[in-house]
Amino acid sequence: MSRSITACEALAAEWKRCNFRDRLDELLNESRYDRQKEMVDWLCGYLAALLDADLITLDQHHRMGAEILSIVWGPAQ
Repeated sequence: MSRSITACEALAAEWKRCNFRDRLDELLNESRYDRQKEMVDWLCGYLAALLDADLITLDQHHRMGAEILSIVWGPAQ
């Protein structure tokens, strides 16, 4: 199954976001639910920090958050 996570991939491509990229890669390659949940929590927390620092917009935060959640639970209905 292919996943559409273009906003996350764009953020992960920035050299300053290597921690985000590494955790996103971990999430994409993890099969255990408990580890996936940990990665989702970390990634969403990272996005919240970027939003608080005005480094991303609220729209970007929502879009990337939805992409991250869709990796584990599928697309929103």
